[in-house]
Amino acid sequence: MLSSFPVIEGLFLPCFSVDVEGQHTNIVLVRISQETSLTADQVLQRLAQVCLAETQGDCKTPDDEGVIVKAICFNEKTIRMTLHCQVDDEQLWLAIMKITYVFKELNAAYPVKTTN
Repeated sequence: MLSSFPVIEGLFLPCFSVDVEGQHTNIVLVRISQETSLTADQVLQRLAQVCLAETQGDCKTPDDEGVIVKAICFNEKTIRMTLHCQVDDEQLWLAIMKITYVFKELNAAYPVKTTN
């Protein structure tokens, strides 16, 4: 199941990064770029919300319910996600779809500041 977490890195979103090579447990640390105003708390708040647009796509259960992903703030720019042993493949897929949707949304809303 943990092999699914490189999908975050594979999105190539400047706001988010994961140390895929250093991943050896069920804990994943997602780092938020220092070059954006986005914070871990903002990401967690959005992961806990369900909006109509995301339920029109892949971010819903077979019963058309929205998906909420829980995580914690490790610090202001780091999110700690833990994959629990009772999470099945379908739940993992839904979590990946939700994380992908939210990370793309926030990456567009909080662009990385480039220095010239």
